[in-house]
Amino acid sequence: IYTLSLHDALPIYQLAYILYKSNKYAEAAEAFKRLALDSEFKDSKLRLQSAELSLDALKLIKNDREIREFSRLYAPK
Repeated sequence: IYTLSLHDALPIYQLAYILYKSNKYAEAAEAFKRLALDSEFKDSKLRLQSAELSLDALKLIKNDREIREFSRLYAPK
């Protein structure tokens, strides 16, 4: 079983953050969502931060529909 390490996840997070800082919020939200939902990545702090930043990016572009959708995906089951 392969587990995504911090070393593997960091480039994904950095790319998402660059998109976020470049005001490419929709792309950033998708990249952060990918990391936040990756069950093989075990760093819960970075997954939580990714989830929060994805929702923040969607809020900045006023995408309420995707905020609700992403929130449902992130909610504990």
